[in-house]
Amino acid sequence: MKLSVKSRENLARQLREVIKEREVTYAEIASLSGVHPSQVSRICRGEFKTASANLVQICTALGLAEDRSTSPAPNPSRQLLEKSIGALWDQTPEDADRLLKLMRQLAELRRQPRKRRLSALPRASAIRTDPC
Repeated sequence: MKLSVKSRENLARQLREVIKEREVTYAEIASLSGVHPSQVSRICRGEFKTASANLVQICTALGLAEDRSTSPAPNPSRQLLEKSIGALWDQTPEDADRLLKLMRQLAELRRQPRKRRLSALPRASAIRTDPC
């Protein structure tokens, strides 16, 4: 959905303020939001005209409130993921840090070429099959 000039300017200002306040990098935002770093950079510089899924993901990752009139329909897969992560979190800052670290490690693993990921797994001959 196309945003008004005023809405775009307001959202771009909010993005700049949150990024400055939290001292986060575009790469960190990309990791948290699941949006490609080049798109994060473009959107965080205010270079957008529509309320795209990428924009919504970035705003959600940064904790910016969504304007329901301009946001796309909810993504059922994203809602399920958020619910599952919420079920893992014990509501403490320490546990939030632990889960964020785990998600960053998973994101890094996904960025590795498939062949490299598979080579890190133990070979079938190395897996012990006899009962202990």
